[in-house]
Amino acid sequence: LDFPTTVVEGTGIQALEYFTGHMDDKAGKKSYFKELRKRTDDLGARNTMILCRSEPALDSPDPSIRAAAIEGYRPWLEATNILSASCIRVDVRSDGDANEQKKYATEGLRALCSVADKDFGGLDIVVENHGGHSSRGDWVAEVMKAVDLDNCGTLPDFQNFKDYDPYKGVKEMMPWAKIVCAKAKDFDADGNETNVDFRRMLKIVKESGFRGSIGIEFEGHGMDPVKGINATKRLINKVMAELS
Repeated sequence: LDFPTTVVEGTGIQALEYFTGHMDDKAGKKSYFKELRKRTDDLGARNTMILCRSEPALDSPDPSIRAAAIEGYRPWLEATNILSASCIRVDVRSDGDANEQKKYATEGLRALCSVADKDFGGLDIVVENHGGHSSRGDWVAEVMKAVDLDNCGTLPDFQNFKDYDPYKGVKEMMPWAKIVCAKAKDFDADGNETNVDFRRMLKIVKESGFRGSIGIEFEGHGMDPVKGINATKRLINKVMAELS
């Protein structure tokens, strides 16, 4: 519940996102999310997204497991509405043949998007490059084309492309991007991220025509997380000013 204050006072950022792993026991507790919404409102902040865990798997070959996954997302969709956020992040990263998993991911996402649309006022479902086949931008793009629903989109993460060109991956995912994840892990003496070229990445984001939120995920070690978030924010602001 103190997260909004920590972020706003520590970074000046007024758009917040959440991860279910930090509040698994709050699923279905409307009073908790009403209080969280009140605290964000009191700070003049807003909520954007809840990132959800991936079990049960939405892209399981077993239709009963896919159905269970959808039911498991319902309390988080409800919480998203209470927070006045716009979407939940889901994963489609199960093992198996890439083409077969594409089919299961498409079926699971279409079913979940239907629930989000009909029962929760048209909330968006976003897919992150987050392991398995989803760590390939071309595979995610093919899934998006197959799902073909307005409330299904992507969350391109700058650094989650295992053994795949991250710049190519982000470019492939940008046509469906609802939010972008500018992940940072470490910085050099000049404030540049050492694992990925933020100038090149943000140029791709800008040239795509994207006008949504750029989320900051600081995943570094050995640095205070608020300082890491602020270092990432400074880098984004610097690069975007150069690109304007």
